[in-house]
Amino acid sequence: MKSKSMLRISAILLAALTLLLASCGESGSPDETKPAASAAAETVPGSDTPVETEPVFADADFGGRDFVIYMRSEKMASYPGMYIDAEETNGDVMNDSVVSRNTLVEKKFNLNITTIQVDSPHNTVKNEISGGTVGYDLILDRRETMASLATGGCLANLVDCGVDYTTAWWAGECVETYTVQNKLFFVANDVSVSNLAGGEFYYFNTRIVDDFKLTSPYDYVKENKWTWETFITMVNGVSNEAAEGVIGTYGLCSSPSGINAFLSSGIRYVTKVGDEYKCLIYTEYADRAQRVIDLLKDSFKDPAHVIERTAAVKISDSTKTYSNDYDHIRGLFAEGHFLFISGNMKVSNQFLDMQDTYGVVVYPKLDSDQERYYTPLDTYAIIWCVPNATNVDAAKSMQVLDYWAYQSSKSVMPAYYEVTLKSKRAANTDGANMLDLIKETICYDITDILGLTDVEKGINAVFTSGSISTFKSFDSKIKLSIKKLMEQLDAIE
Repeated sequence: MKSKSMLRISAILLAALTLLLASCGESGSPDETKPAASAAAETVPGSDTPVETEPVFADADFGGRDFVIYMRSEKMASYPGMYIDAEETNGDVMNDSVVSRNTLVEKKFNLNITTIQVDSPHNTVKNEISGGTVGYDLILDRRETMASLATGGCLANLVDCGVDYTTAWWAGECVETYTVQNKLFFVANDVSVSNLAGGEFYYFNTRIVDDFKLTSPYDYVKENKWTWETFITMVNGVSNEAAEGVIGTYGLCSSPSGINAFLSSGIRYVTKVGDEYKCLIYTEYADRAQRVIDLLKDSFKDPAHVIERTAAVKISDSTKTYSNDYDHIRGLFAEGHFLFISGNMKVSNQFLDMQDTYGVVVYPKLDSDQERYYTPLDTYAIIWCVPNATNVDAAKSMQVLDYWAYQSSKSVMPAYYEVTLKSKRAANTDGANMLDLIKETICYDITDILGLTDVEKGINAVFTSGSISTFKSFDSKIKLSIKKLMEQLDAIE
């Protein structure tokens, strides 16, 4: 039986032909960690066309040992680890690009990438680290579940690991936002597509847009008119004419969550002000927050235009079987019952057999004066961290992850993003450009990564009451939880 490394050798040529992989460049000293710079451009003699050259990465020799990723299983129905490892080429573009990418990393560092896949890695990390050593080099798990590991000193501080986080294959806003008290425990990059797959946006049915003579969301975005008010107008432009108790056609299934509405409207939950972290929802953001509440609180209650998830499932006439209500309403969207439905890139595989064409559009702004769009990131989106164990060299693990992310940005990410998403699922220029915008505007906030759960409770409460003043009752709890968090982080050496 061939080894995994041998099975991968032919994949390099295959990926080079199909995905134009960059070749492996010169290596640095094995005793020196050099941060990777952005790829330089050289001009071929006799030509004005610049040719990209590979950045310089430091060498390291792992002696042929396994480089182990402790990760959430790729077989999980929700929030799985995605495209981390593959055994051999099989003709599938995604699989073969993973094999080729990993082969380049394994060759450079003389290691063998392997995984330990479980349902919830975070459940065992604390006990294993308390023993001093662990059997893995990196952890890949859901963001929301990792807070106690960070504040408990179980994760390595990645601030000074010799990695240049400003390069294109790292999520720079993630690093900037998640660096608190000069501590950084979580990073996102192009190795795993799971972070990108967690960005929330709206799918829309283009046939329904045409049938009801509506303006395309793409046109509104181009004109800087894609706001919550515009979204509401489009939703109300679709009227259900089916008999009572029969699933018909609606403008929207499921009202937007207050959490996502606040974020997309430019309201940050916890913000660094000088040297302090503060929740500004009830102070600086109060007027803006009330505008969002007033705009949305009564806009999605008319059953002629909007149907909630449980009601849609109850009257569904679908003959298919679904594992949960969320999959069920996505199935109803695929059958052409809704103009809009919220989702992310991960669920687009449920629309592969959809007869109508669909588009994707970023979450709306509050108004046209808002400087940029903000794409909410699912609380449970997968993220990377390094165990704080005596037998794990965090700098070396990050050195591997940096080069791995670079190679992934040249192969796996284009395969997923360009081929799988753009060409197969949103096959037009407008859809492709919108996916670019969604990727560029993913928004990070420390509340969903470092355990500040009272903020979310407060937001839910104000949408229930209809008044931002309700948030005041959560103010003291939030201040206390922020203070406690900073003390915990300061205590970590």
